Amino acid sequence: QRSTGQELEEAVQNRFHGDAQAALLSLASVIKNTPLYFADKLHQALQETEPNYQVLIRILISRCENDLLSIRAEFKKKFGKSLYSSLQDAVKGDCQSALLALCRAEDM
Repeated sequence: QRSTGQELEEAVQNRFHGDAQAALLSLASVIKNTPLYFADKLHQALQETEPNYQVLIRILISRCENDLLSIRAEFKKKFGKSLYSSLQDAVKGDCQSALLALCRAEDM
């Protein structure tokens, strides 16, 4: 930003296109706020017609011992509903209990 006067995302959008742009924007998002990045990905997976179980499982398993509490907080702050409640509403069947166990608890 100091050298160009542009935010990183703006510079990437102006200079790159296609897959390179998408990859660099994702990388910038992770660097700026990792929990928010994963909260967004979880929300996107829950908003599909059929929840994207592969994304939900991958993120919850990989982050449950690292920063899932921070992800849950960012999710609630951005979307106004807890991740736990969102999982309860969107996911059905055997997978629901496993994902809720990974999520651990309702956020008050």
